[in-house]
Amino acid sequence: MPSRGELLSQVRDLLSQPEGSPFENMIMAQLNRTYRHVLTKAKIDEQRRKYELTTVSGTSGYGLSLYMKEVLSIMDQTNDRMLYDMSQREFDRSYPASTSTGTPVRAIPLGTFGVEAQPAAAGTLTLESDVAGDGGPTHTVQVVGFVSGVLKTESVQLNGTTPVATTNSYDASDGIEKITKTPTTTNGFTGNVTVKDSSSNTLAVIPVWWDSPTYQWWEFHPHPTSAVTYTVRAIMRKPDMISNADYPDFDNDFHDLLVHGTIAILAPHVGKSDAGSVHASIFKTRMGEFIDNQTPRSARVRIFEDVTT
Repeated sequence: MPSRGELLSQVRDLLSQPEGSPFENMIMAQLNRTYRHVLTKAKIDEQRRKYELTTVSGTSGYGLSLYMKEVLSIMDQTNDRMLYDMSQREFDRSYPASTSTGTPVRAIPLGTFGVEAQPAAAGTLTLESDVAGDGGPTHTVQVVGFVSGVLKTESVQLNGTTPVATTNSYDASDGIEKITKTPTTTNGFTGNVTVKDSSSNTLAVIPVWWDSPTYQWWEFHPHPTSAVTYTVRAIMRKPDMISNADYPDFDNDFHDLLVHGTIAILAPHVGKSDAGSVHASIFKTRMGEFIDNQTPRSARVRIFEDVTT
């Protein structure tokens, strides 16, 4: 079962590239692009997980966990029922300007934001890593948000585990649009980045696997009047491979797909177009075998014969 480091080595050798060359950055990037293609094409980027979400009285909108790619259901186990999910347009048509309160019975997708929680009050943000080495001009974070209703952006240079404040003072409630780590190609983040508002409330914890996270937000109706813990069933996101010890999260027998797919794309860039064509053909064949292998049962219909002893 090859790790990312071993896959990198195989691709590098087949493309006749020296270890430590700038071309390795292209290989690492293409390995992950091929990885995402394989997961999506074979429809295996789907791990089902359960999460808990607890409401707060008076708050109707909530950011879900970063790992939630798609919500399957929201269960109110306290009251033994499932929240009815509906589109935002359907909700606006049925409950225009609704401000009713009570125990939620419906959940509406609100949109996506770069944080799991928005600032409780207008003010600056603080950012810090849990690894001291994540600092200096090689480790910056781009913050995009609204300042007095005007969309602005700024670059924040981290200082390892020491919190660093933004220059801008961002609006409350829906002020933050996007937060993106922007490391140099040779100096990636090795720790988790925590973002807090001026009241020290945690808005997001960005894992090392994600550079630009997106959080799903859902709105509950009626507005909650008490704390209720919901069980959210969702499809989980699978992160990219970022360290040489990471392994592709699919059947070991088909990890060679990442080698063939990566070489098919990169070979022409190093004057090996013929090799690229060969690997593209192998990738196509192996991809078909892989997709067939995902089918749990044969499509053939078999009939048991009526046999007696």
